[in-house]
Amino acid sequence: MLSNSAIAEKKLEEIPKLFHGTWDTSNEACIQPSSDMRMEIEARVVRYWESQGQVTRVNVENERKLNITFSISGEGESWESFKQFELNTANNTLTINTLEGQQLSKRVRCK
Repeated sequence: MLSNSAIAEKKLEEIPKLFHGTWDTSNEACIQPSSDMRMEIEARVVRYWESQGQVTRVNVENERKLNITFSISGEGESWESFKQFELNTANNTLTINTLEGQQLSKRVRCK
């Protein structure tokens, strides 16, 4: 849970622990040794198949919805990316949207 002061500020320097973990497209994909859709979320970095994003800004809409700015690098290139991460109420499904709310993908929390 975010503290009341963090919610009031609506800006954080890292992704809250509620979002941390390994995420993939399905429970079946989670048990595979590797998956090109797997992502690992930590406080200051999100790791993808062949790239990783350093968190540069986190704006809190509510405790289950974040707007995140990343500095991404992978395959010899670098770029800035903006994503919205939204957890369902059970905290086991992560919807990844554009900042305009267009759904890009859904992931389940790997156990």
